[in-house]
Amino acid sequence: MKIYILCISSLVISSSAFAENSFSGLDLGVGFALQTVNTGSGQQMHPNETINGQTYRSVPEQFGSTNKTSGNANFNVGYNFAIMNNYILGVQAALQPITSGGIQVQKNPGSLTDFQNKSRYDFSVIPGVLLDSNNLLYGKVGYSYTKENVNNADGSWATTLNYSGYVLGLGVKSFTLGNLVGLKNLYGFAEYNYAGYGSQSYSVVNSNGRLTYSSNISLNSSTGLLGVGYIF
Repeated sequence: MKIYILCISSLVISSSAFAENSFSGLDLGVGFALQTVNTGSGQQMHPNETINGQTYRSVPEQFGSTNKTSGNANFNVGYNFAIMNNYILGVQAALQPITSGGIQVQKNPGSLTDFQNKSRYDFSVIPGVLLDSNNLLYGKVGYSYTKENVNNADGSWATTLNYSGYVLGLGVKSFTLGNLVGLKNLYGFAEYNYAGYGSQSYSVVNSNGRLTYSSNISLNSSTGLLGVGYIF
C-alpha cells in the first residue's frame, strides 16, 4: 500500500513539473536555416517553326539535376495546445524570405539556364511530447509552397514555376537556454525538415517569338534549423 501511494505521489509531482514548464501557448520563433534545394534533371524543347521566313528545327536540350545549399532566415509563429500536461498539439506558420543563390545549368546543346529558388512558406501541425520539464521532442507535418525563377542566361526569356507540396520534420525545443539567462519562457530549438514538391514544367515565348517548353522538373529541399523562441 505504501509503495502504491509513493508511485501515485511521484506521478503527481512529475505532472506538476511538466505543467509548470508547459510549452503551451502562443509560440514565436526565429532561426537560421541551412537549406539544400535539389532541382531535377529535364529536357527543354522547341517546336519546328518558321518565324519571319526563317525555319527553326527542334533539337531537344538536355540538362542534369543540380543542388544548391544556402543560408536563410526563418521566422515562425504558432500556438501549442496542452494535452494531458506532457503532450502538446500545435499549429504553425513559417516563412523563409531570403532567396537562395541561383544555379546555372548547361543545356546540351544550348546556352545556360538559371534556376533561382524564392521564398518558402510552410503551414504545419506540430505534435510533441515533453521528455522532461525543460525539453520537448516534436514532429512536423504540413503543406509547403515555394517558387523557382527560371530564365535563359542570354536574357531571351524568363518564367516562374510555382511548387506546392508537403513538409515533414523532427525537432527538439529546450528551456535550458532560458534558464541560463533568467528568462523562463525562452527556449532554443533544433530541427530538420524535408519538403517534397513534385514536378512542374514551363512554356514561354522568347524574344524572337519562338516557343520554348520543358519536360516536368522536380524540386525538393532538405533544411537544418537552429534558433530561439518564446512562449507567451
